[in-house]
Amino acid sequence: MATQLDICNLALIRLGEKLLTGFDGSKTADLCLAVWDMTMDKALRDIAPNFARTRAALTPEVTAPAWGYAYQYLLPNDCLRPLGINDDPEIIFRVEGGMLLTDSGSVNLKYVKRIIKVSRFDSLFCDALAWLLAQEMANPLTAGRVPPGECLKAYHLAAATAKTIDSQ
Repeated sequence: MATQLDICNLALIRLGEKLLTGFDGSKTADLCLAVWDMTMDKALRDIAPNFARTRAALTPEVTAPAWGYAYQYLLPNDCLRPLGINDDPEIIFRVEGGMLLTDSGSVNLKYVKRIIKVSRFDSLFCDALAWLLAQEMANPLTAGRVPPGECLKAYHLAAATAKTIDSQ
């Protein structure tokens, strides 16, 4: 079971940087913490791993959208990406301003949830996330020695592998 520190250290290994023993206020530790949340959310949104998928029954708002759809629903605070409504791929929806707009009068939403507990991450997701963290930290830490584009390519490969294995 990986920790936030383990994943950050894997990213640092890929950059050829010194490992952290903790988040001690050093430049490297501060950088890891600064990019962690947005990078983790991006990876969760991109990969949509099974461990981050959840469901919620939504209640329509009293006020309908101004035009285009019959209903609007407030998205859950932890929703990173809606995946579908009522397990029906035919239902059309749009996300605007934190609201889900649709013509469906009832919404059972499947979505990618923000996961805070790193212990729930699987190893393939950790691998992909470490590559994405490496891409974010490459320029500030290596001053161009490690091209961020190479880390991004490796992230896309690792994300594709994680998606494939997760779908089986």
